[in-house]
Amino acid sequence: LTHSSTHSPTHNTHLLPEVVDDAVDGLVESSAHLCRLKDHRVVLRHDYEQFKQDHVTLISGGGSGHEPAHAGFVGNAMLTAAVVGDVFASPPSAAVLAAIRAVAGTPGVLLIIKNYTGDRLHFGIAAEQAKAEGIKVRMVIVGEDCAIPRGEHRAGRRGLAGTVFVHKVAGALAQQGKCLDEVAAVAQRVADSMGTMGVSLSSCVVPGRDESFSLAPGTMELGLGIHGEQGTKREPVREVSSIVKTLLDTIFDQAPERAFVTASHGSRVALLVNNLGGTSVLEMGVVTKAALRYLTQDKQLVVARVYTGSFMTSIAMAGVSLTVLLLGPDGDELAGLLDCPVQAPGWVSSSASLVDGSCERPTQHLRVAAAAASPPAGSAASSLPAPAASAGGPQLGAAGAEQMRTALQRIAQVLQAAETQLNAMDQAAGDGDAGHSLKAGGVALAEQAADLPVHHPAQCLGQLGHVLSAACGGSSGALYGIALSAASSAFAAAPDPTAAGLQLWVTALQAAIEAIQFYGGAQRGDRTMLDVLMPVCEHLQAAHQQSAAAKDALAQAVQVAREAADQTKGMRARAGRGAYVDVTVYQGRHPDPGAFAVYLWLQAVADSFE
Repeated sequence: LTHSSTHSPTHNTHLLPEVVDDAVDGLVESSAHLCRLKDHRVVLRHDYEQFKQDHVTLISGGGSGHEPAHAGFVGNAMLTAAVVGDVFASPPSAAVLAAIRAVAGTPGVLLIIKNYTGDRLHFGIAAEQAKAEGIKVRMVIVGEDCAIPRGEHRAGRRGLAGTVFVHKVAGALAQQGKCLDEVAAVAQRVADSMGTMGVSLSSCVVPGRDESFSLAPGTMELGLGIHGEQGTKREPVREVSSIVKTLLDTIFDQAPERAFVTASHGSRVALLVNNLGGTSVLEMGVVTKAALRYLTQDKQLVVARVYTGSFMTSIAMAGVSLTVLLLGPDGDELAGLLDCPVQAPGWVSSSASLVDGSCERPTQHLRVAAAAASPPAGSAASSLPAPAASAGGPQLGAAGAEQMRTALQRIAQVLQAAETQLNAMDQAAGDGDAGHSLKAGGVALAEQAADLPVHHPAQCLGQLGHVLSAACGGSSGALYGIALSAASSAFAAAPDPTAAGLQLWVTALQAAIEAIQFYGGAQRGDRTMLDVLMPVCEHLQAAHQQSAAAKDALAQAVQVAREAADQTKGMRARAGRGAYVDVTVYQGRHPDPGAFAVYLWLQAVADSFE
C-alpha cells in the first residue's frame, strides 16, 4: 500500500484438489488443543465433549481462503467448532449439522455466520434440522460492511473481518458460563456496533484459476469483499494516510443511508487492522500508525484496543481492511471480554492490552474426533432426514423413466461443458466460480444418474437435490438442493398417483421457486436464476391451460428461457455477491450465470425429447 506496483501472487497448490483438506490437517497437527471431526471438515477444540456439558458452544465457518478464519479461531474462550468449505464456497449443510450434533449440550449452540447467501442457506438448513432433533440453536448473522448504503441491495451488508470481534466476545461469555440468550444478545449487539471498509491493490488468485479481476498499475479498489469480487469504487493510489482517511470516513459517514457507526469525541473504540493476505508486515505497521493517528487526533476518539494482523484474508490479496467497534457506555465490559485469554492459533492480542494470547503448540499426530453420527439421546431424529417425498407421489412407466434418465444424463453433460462459459459470466459480478461449481454438480450427476430412481419422480428429485447440494457447494448447491427438495415434496403430495403430467411438473416448479425465494431472499428482477425460472413457469402454466403437448411446451419454454437469461444483462444485481459490485462493471456485458445455467439445462431437457 506504500507503492503503486501490482502484486502477482503465485500458488504451488493450483493442481492439488485436496488443498483444503491438507490445510485443515496441517492446522490440527500443529495445534495441540484442536481435533478434527471424523468424515467432515470440522475443526473442534479438543475438550469439546466436556465443555458442552455446562457451557454454550459456538460454531462458525464458511469457505476456505480466509485463513486464519475460521478454524484458526477455534479454542479456549473463542469458537468451539468451525466448519470449513471449499475455497470461497460455503460448507455443506450436512457438515454444519454434524458439527452441531457433535458440540450440542443442554446449554445450547450459537451459530455465528457472515451475511452471505450460501452461509445463510447452509447454516440455516442445518439449524432447522437440528431444532427438529430437539437441539437448542440460535444464530447471529454478521453484516458490518460499510461500502454499501442501506437498502441498496436486498442481500444486505456483507460480513467481513469484524466477525472476529463477535467470535471473541461471544467466546469469552460462553467460557464464563453465560446462558444462550445472553451470549446471543451480546454477540448481536457487537455485530450491530461496528463497521468495516477495505481497499486493495490487487485481486486474488484462487488456486487453479485466473485472477478474479485485474487492476492497472497505480490503481486501487475500494469497498471490496473477501471473495475476490470487485469493489464499489476504483481510484488512483494515494499516500497511506489519505487512503486510511477514506476508509475511516466511510465507516463514520453519518448520511441517512449510512450512519453505521456513530461516535462522538471521547468515544471508546476498538480497532482491527486486517491483512487481506498479501500485504507485508512492514506495510501493515504503516497502515496501523495512520489509522491510530486519524482516530485519536482527527476524530478525537479513544482507541482502547488495537489489533493488527491477518484475521480474515482473501487468499493473497494485497490489501487491508479496517474495522472499528464502538465499545459504548459499557466499554469496560466489552474491553474485558476482548481481553479474556484465549488459546486459538489465529488470535492476536491487542497491543493496548497486557494480555498474552500466545500458547505452546507442539507438533503432534493428527487428532480425529469421532463424528456424532446420530442426534443426542431423546431427540426426534436419528440421522440426516430423508427426502420428504421418499414414499408418495406418482410413478412413471418404462418409457417415461427412460426419458427422465436421458434428460438427467444430458443435463450432466451440459453442466460440465459450460464451465468456462459460466465462469467468464461470473468473473465480472462474482468470484468467477459458477461454472466450476456447476461442473462439479454435473460430474456427480453423471456418476449417479444410473442409480437414481427415475421411475419415481418424487424420490428422484429428492435424491438429486442431495447430490447437487453436496457436489456443487456454495450457494448454487444450497439453492438447487432446496429447490429440488421442494419439487420432490410437491410430487409426493400429488393427490392422483397416476398423474405425472405437465400440470404436476408446473406445480413442482412453482414450489421450487417459492422455496428459493423464501430461503435465498431474492425476487424477480434481482438478476438471479429466478429471472428465468419464473417466466418459464408462467409459460408452462399457460401451455397446460391451452392443452399443449409437453414436448411442444418445453421447446417453446427454452426460447422463453433464453430471452429471459439475455434480459438479465441489463439488470442490476440485488442478491448474491454481485449485489456489492459496481453495476457498471457487468451491466450490459453478460447474462447472470445462474440464470443462463437454467437455460442450458432446460435446453438439455428439451433435447432429450428428440
